[in-house]
Order: sequence, then structure tokens, then C-alpha cells
Amino acid sequence: MGSRFDNLNLLTEEQLNLVHEKSIKLLSTVGFKFIHQEVVEIFKSHGFKTDQDTVFFNEESINQAIETVGNRFTLLARNPKYNIKFDMNTFSPGIGGGATWIVDADNTCRPATMEDAINCMKLAQMLEQVETWRPLLCPMDIKGSLNPPWLAFQSVLRTDKPHHYTSHQELDIIRIGYGVTRETMKKDAEKGLSYGQSSVNVISPLTLATSQCETLLEYVRYGVVFNLAPMPSGSTTAPITLPAEIIQQNAENLAPLVLCQLLKPGMPILYGTIGSHTDMRNMATIFGSPETRILEYAAAQMARHYNMLSRGGVGMTDSPCSDFQAGAESMFQFINVARAGINFLPGMGHLGSFMGGSLAKLVLDAELVDYSKRFMKPLEFTEDSMATDLIEKVGPGGNFIAEPHTLKHCRSEYTVPSVFVRENYDTWTKKDYPTAMQLAADKAEKLLEQYEQPEIDPEIKKDLEHYMKKNYEL
Repeated sequence: MGSRFDNLNLLTEEQLNLVHEKSIKLLSTVGFKFIHQEVVEIFKSHGFKTDQDTVFFNEESINQAIETVGNRFTLLARNPKYNIKFDMNTFSPGIGGGATWIVDADNTCRPATMEDAINCMKLAQMLEQVETWRPLLCPMDIKGSLNPPWLAFQSVLRTDKPHHYTSHQELDIIRIGYGVTRETMKKDAEKGLSYGQSSVNVISPLTLATSQCETLLEYVRYGVVFNLAPMPSGSTTAPITLPAEIIQQNAENLAPLVLCQLLKPGMPILYGTIGSHTDMRNMATIFGSPETRILEYAAAQMARHYNMLSRGGVGMTDSPCSDFQAGAESMFQFINVARAGINFLPGMGHLGSFMGGSLAKLVLDAELVDYSKRFMKPLEFTEDSMATDLIEKVGPGGNFIAEPHTLKHCRSEYTVPSVFVRENYDTWTKKDYPTAMQLAADKAEKLLEQYEQPEIDPEIKKDLEHYMKKNYEL
């Protein structure tokens, strides 16, 4: 019978406009809840209708926010060579965050420790494919309230790539690490410079909690660019049908966007594309399914419809270990987000629907970054690359193995993996049957042995240690 290619572009222009219209209707009739009195007062002062902590929007206010939001900035790292210039064509993968357990090379699972978290930082520093730092693992052997500041402090010491805040309370730790003041952050934000970046998490449906309102206000105040991160889950925190969830997720991006643009018109904000759904058999939240990829792609289309930067993810899988399922679901997402044009892409190293992390999986995901970037690299049809004169020269029945043209391009035309196996069966068996997972675990171990801590100004380190001693029981 065959299947039809009916969704190569997924949403049509008519459907994009329909999602926008339905989102406006939701926000004007149902409204959006901001559980923070100062935020509600800000909306009141701009003439918005409110009912206790619910704010109601009109089409004009939403369209104005879409028109003013910025879509380019430079994400700063402690080491300037790792700075990232974001615009609509940027594809930037980074490490995942928030996992509470770790999967070792033998696929055994255990609670993450401080040592695991530090090893993850070291590996992220060593892998060039990891462009942005985020705490993949939350160690369970440290008091919960000390977890974020400890991770922030350690990350400043262990890596000099761009930082992802887990809380606005880390702001002073990070800005000390950059060697700047809060006032400098404000001034540099006006130049399109952001000292790290973060997320503001919407609670579905249609709510921004007190802590996230405070986080948003603080980031806007100091020009820390962030992504909006609604995570509706179809059939539990969003309707079960995909079009309905696409509309709800869009509304959950638009309402906080309006607040940001009221406070600081032109500030870049990233549209969140990380909706999911619930498996009704066991109530698990699913991130590796075809439906999740559809939600992701549709959200990416909405972001581009608004000319907004976007945040997605890479390497997401529901598998608890690095098996065939994990590889298939991870690669599925890598290609989907690359084709969709999503800009900021944390997620490398994750297993088990965000709950698990693995150093070997981080290495495997780095391999997928190389595959994806090669896949997305435009072809250049030059006389040299077309090589029709060479085809004529060799002619029917010949071969190209010894041609200078082959030697010229053999190291650059094709991707050479570092851990994926490309040997015949006999050669493979003579090497004692190594799998990609085993080779990735070996590579992770070697990189940790080779790790060198990046340089940090002694005065900055001293200031950091003084700040941590003064404010936290570390």
C-alpha cells in the first residue's frame, strides 16, 4: 500500500496561523496564572485585565511582544574561544541536566554522587562537541539546598564553557567566576552579551509559579538570556490530542514572553519546544516517541513563524540504559531538531526520560553531534567537488582509489567515528567483540585521565571561595 509524505513541512501556513489565533483566544478568555504579586502589578500598570493572580491578554499585546523580541545575542564563556553567537541559524548542542541517578558502563544504576558530578564536568570540558555546560547530575550525597550552589561553584572551577544557571540564586557565583559585577552584566546586556543562560519553567497548564516569576524578573534585570520551558504532557497536564497540546504549549510560551518584553523590549528569549506525552499504561512521561518529535517540530515551526530563537533538546530517550532503543531514539531527535532548525539543544548524556545520566552516553551523543552536523552541512557544487572530468578520465569499469583527487579529500569528505564500530566480523571478534557502548566507556575513562583543569585567575578563585564560605555551609 505505501504511506504518503503528507507532513514534510508538518504545519502549513494556515495551521500556523490557526495555532496563533487559538492561543490568543485561550490567553484572552482563560488567561494565564502568575503566582507573584509584583508580576500581577506590572501587568495592571500596563492596562491588562487581571483577576487575582490570573492575567488576561489581548491580541495587540501578544503581537507587540512578538515584534520586539530579539533573536541574536552572544553567549559568553569564561574562555572567549567558547563564546557562542546565537542567531536564527545557530545549532548548538550541550549537556543535559537534572538527572538524579547514574548508569555505569555495566548498565547498573545508582544514585549520583559529588564525584560523579565532577567527572561529568571534566568530561564535558574535554568533549569539543559539548558547547554549553549544565549540571547533568544532581548528587544525592549533599544536602538538597546546597546542591545548586555547590554545582555552580564546581562548574566554574572545572569548565570554562558557557554556563547554564539552575537558579537565579547562582547569579553571584557565576558573575564572580566571570570576574564582573552585576552592573557590568546589565551594561553588557545592552550590547547583546549574556553571562551564561538559563530556563524559566512554566507549570502546565498555563501557570508560572512564584519561584519562576522571581527567576524571570532577576534574569531580565541583569540581561541573562533564558529559554521558556513549558513541558506539557499530553493526557495529564495537556489534552491528549497533538493539535491541542501544540496550541497550549504555544500559549505557555507567549504569556511569559509578553511579560519579558514589557520589562525589557528587545531582550532575546528562546521559545521552548519540549512538550511530551504520558503513557496511559503506566503514567510515565515519554520523551523518545514519534509523537514527542511531532510536538517538537511543530513548536520549532511556531518559533520560526514568530522569528524567535528556540530551545529543544538532543539525545532524549526513555530507555534506562545505552541500548539499541537509546541509540535509535537519540538519533531520531538529533536529526529532527537539526531539520527543524532549533537553536539551543541541551540533553547530551541523558537516559531514562531525563532521570538518568551516563558518561558513556555522553560520549555516544558526542558522536551523534558529528553525524548530525555533517548531515546538515550544505553541499557545494564546485568543479572540484563534481569531478566530472575525473569520472570521464577513469571511465566505465575503473576505480578511484589511487587518484590524487581521492587522496586530497579522503580525510575531510567523510565522517570518521571515534567509538562506532566499522570493522568486519572477523576483525571485530579478534578484538574481543567491543561494542560502541564499551568503547565509549573506555574513551570517557581516558578523557578523564587526560583532563586538565582550565586556568582561573587566582583572585577570582579567592573571591569565589570567600563567597561560598560566607553564604553556604560548604
